[in-house]
Amino acid sequence: MIVTSSSVNQRSGPSTNNAVMGQLSEGTRVRRLNERNGWTQISSELGTGWMSSRYLQPQRSRNANAESVRASLPSQCGLLCPKIDQSRSLPASGQSGHQCKS
Repeated sequence: MIVTSSSVNQRSGPSTNNAVMGQLSEGTRVRRLNERNGWTQISSELGTGWMSSRYLQPQRSRNANAESVRASLPSQCGLLCPKIDQSRSLPASGQSGHQCKS
């Protein structure tokens, strides 16, 4: 899981009534342990605690991110083209002439 806001409280329990253990910044990776009523129990550098689920999102894998980038490129995109004929040798960087599959 990834923290999605600039500074989010990690608490000792699943409520704003529970003590703040510390704050985690946007982009911090945490491990989800449990969920309850809009709160997620996490393991972080602060230890085991709770954070409002609205400030967390699943972490995307590197492969999923690469596939997303490839899918957004135009068909004549060069070396990252998802339609490129992988059986053909490709020209050196900066040269044109490769054939994308249709």
